[in-house]
Amino acid sequence: MRSDAVVRTGEAEGLALRMAKHFAHKVEVEQVGAMTRVRLPTGTFELEPGAGVLGLRASAEDQVGLERVQEVARTHLERFARGEELEISWRSSSAP
Repeated sequence: MRSDAVVRTGEAEGLALRMAKHFAHKVEVEQVGAMTRVRLPTGTFELEPGAGVLGLRASAEDQVGLERVQEVARTHLERFARGEELEISWRSSSAP
């Protein structure tokens, strides 16, 4: 299962960097170009900074895992946003 979100932020690169550093102490984190992939026990999420936006992709084997991955990504992004209000709306998508 997979879902996507686009978050408007002036801190896209900074958020992705802070998230990568935080999670690297706990789980596997992979950098592929500008994209950061975080592998959690329940699934994976990816952060891809762009001009004024942060692209998010979450994936897991089942709905429960996907919801957990989304929650972990959301709560940590909000924590690392340094007071910036983020609007995160996940959309289901087809997994390639």
